[in-house]
Amino acid sequence: MSVRLVSAGAIRGKRVLLRADFDVSRAGRRVLDDFRIRQHVPTIRFLLRHGGKIRVAAHLGRPGGRRVPSLSLRPLARVLSRAIGTPVRFVADPIHHARQDHRDISGVLLFENIRFWPGEEKNDRHFAGRLARWADVYVNEAFANSHRNHASMAAVTNFLPAYAGFHLRTELAMLKRVRHPRPPVVAILGGAKLETKLPLMEAFLARGGAVLVGGTLANTLFLARGLAIGKSVADHGFVRRLRRSTIYHSRLHLPVDLLVGRTAHGASRVVPAGAVGPSDTIFDIGPRTVAQFGAIISKARTVIWNGPLGFVEVFRFSRGTLSVARRIRRSRGFRVVGGGDTVALLHHHRLLDGFSHVSTGGGAMLAYLAGEKLPGLEALKHGKHEA
Repeated sequence: MSVRLVSAGAIRGKRVLLRADFDVSRAGRRVLDDFRIRQHVPTIRFLLRHGGKIRVAAHLGRPGGRRVPSLSLRPLARVLSRAIGTPVRFVADPIHHARQDHRDISGVLLFENIRFWPGEEKNDRHFAGRLARWADVYVNEAFANSHRNHASMAAVTNFLPAYAGFHLRTELAMLKRVRHPRPPVVAILGGAKLETKLPLMEAFLARGGAVLVGGTLANTLFLARGLAIGKSVADHGFVRRLRRSTIYHSRLHLPVDLLVGRTAHGASRVVPAGAVGPSDTIFDIGPRTVAQFGAIISKARTVIWNGPLGFVEVFRFSRGTLSVARRIRRSRGFRVVGGGDTVALLHHHRLLDGFSHVSTGGGAMLAYLAGEKLPGLEALKHGKHEA
């Protein structure tokens, strides 16, 4: 069963609960990158054009079921209003103060951070029912959160007819091309969170693809191979869970040289992999690695990338990641990138236009490509249908 795409007939004149993905990077009250917000514009304008009364539910960060002022969505109301060209009203407490006259308001309402209430992450049915009182129809436009079994993603579909938004449809269409790729296939994985990226790594290796690894992921795999990483960050507890067949797979490519130093702001030097000193920290991949990865990428017909390959918070340690990005842009294959840190870096350096698709999903993209079932998508398939 496939997800149903929202249509004019489904929402005309109705109240629509739109689950959005507004988990954007900010500095205080200022939004640093509105890429995720802009992905919702076509769907919101479509809903308004056909008479929909929109109630936007979204989250920011991980407040853990309590109010955290720095994670309030109030500042995003103005950002969203500018993006869609229409006023947006902020609702501070949609759970406990939902009077009937408020629930029938036309236009666009933005709810407070939905994760301020513990019922959200517990997928609590009662909490979902309170959200559903605001609407007649539910639309999921938050692909990036669809791997979460949360109330606004799953339980709410027990109360409302549920549909996919246009951006979610695009995400699925593009990522299906990676699920059923044109070979040769290359997956580039960086950053941390080996536990979430290992299933995708093993899936691509099993399908005959090459996997290029950098960042903290590479540090953990170096440890598993018995190579020194000095004071570098690694997932020490995960090393024992790695299978030997994965660690030494012939198509699993780790960096062959590394940029290391004692501190992020001190002197740095390039050393071969395995020659990291006890006082050194690995900050980036080296030039031989960039060349080797680039040669593999140049032959690919499908490239999927998630996670930076170095300590990109410091500009000089982002050069390896940016060099690999430029080689991907020059390749002739179908090119997909996802993950908040990676996308933000490429957006800052104006490199996103060279990709076939930029996914808003990090963990959701990884889970989907690894063949896992995503609770948010399953809920769309099996939720309440129109009477």
